[in-house]
Amino acid sequence: ELLNAKKMRGSKAGAHIAIALTKEPQRMVVGEGIETVLAVWTSFHHAGRDLGDTAFWAAGDLGNMAGRAVKTVPHPTLKRPNGRALSVPNDHPDPDDPGLTIPDSVDELVLLGDGDSEPVLTRFAMLRAARRYLRPGRTIRIAFAPGGRDFNDVLREDRF
Repeated sequence: ELLNAKKMRGSKAGAHIAIALTKEPQRMVVGEGIETVLAVWTSFHHAGRDLGDTAFWAAGDLGNMAGRAVKTVPHPTLKRPNGRALSVPNDHPDPDDPGLTIPDSVDELVLLGDGDSEPVLTRFAMLRAARRYLRPGRTIRIAFAPGGRDFNDVLREDRF
């Protein structure tokens, strides 16, 4: 059966695709897709960064990375065909949804945001993920690709 390149079978809730593993990572880089995360790993590797304590995961999509929101809010500019504001998940995580299982050993979590995704939805999702995975002693950083591009675009532009 030929599947769409972005199609995933079964439930992806809380699942991840390991791009690079380490036994007890101190740092973790998590992004939506394989290409995004692999582009960042490749950039770090080519720059000579020590990645021995860093794991790289792809969540499959933004919703899985951020988890469910506690409620929706009106989008400030996007409208439905009837003129009403489009509802989008807000930036507060639903406490009943654990999201990804970030190892306790992780004291620095870097969340990768694509610059070619809808900006309001992406910003809310990234803030929701940061709030969801924050623990005492853990630093959360959000890195956005430049507007209109993702990290794979940036890597390809820099290399070719």
